[in-house]
Amino acid sequence: MAKGERDLFDAWAGLTSRSLRDGYAASLQAAADALPLAAGSDLLVVGIGSGDFASLLDQRGVTIWGLDEDGAALDRLHRSQPSYLLDLGQYPIPHPAAQFAAVATAFRFHRLAAAERLAAGAELARVLQVGGYLCLLDFAFPSTAARAEASRQVADWDDGLAYPLVSDLDETLRTAGLRGLHWQQTAPCHWLVMAKKT
Repeated sequence: MAKGERDLFDAWAGLTSRSLRDGYAASLQAAADALPLAAGSDLLVVGIGSGDFASLLDQRGVTIWGLDEDGAALDRLHRSQPSYLLDLGQYPIPHPAAQFAAVATAFRFHRLAAAERLAAGAELARVLQVGGYLCLLDFAFPSTAARAEASRQVADWDDGLAYPLVSDLDETLRTAGLRGLHWQQTAPCHWLVMAKKT
């Protein structure tokens, strides 16, 4: 086994009996810490759900906009966070071009079919202002070998989802016009990318 391949398997060792959600809170915090946001700026969270990620950012004095396909989740979130500006939907994003200083999505992109990701990436870039940042956190894998190994070892693996490869997501976001991509593995099955619209 070549050194690079051995390193891949070493990186995924110890996944037995783990959940894909292991490290969830730490990964959200890492994403929040990585996102540069000035007070008064507008942040869109695509797939805002229960607001776990947004709640880590609203203390910075930013305006939180949220988008989700689950109307019941949005109703609950509106009751607990009435200052959030919430809309029902996902892709295409129902906002004008260049509206947001930052766009974030956490643990939602993997739910899209592989064929839908390019259009979704283009939508994320479209609503960003020039100079704005995309923060994408999700389940992803560095290689097909690592994904196959995880599928055998992770307790709550869902064969119905096409968990992406980091290289595929990287190409998707670059094709959408995003630059300066910086990848970080935040947990055994979690990858964070920060990108900028130039």
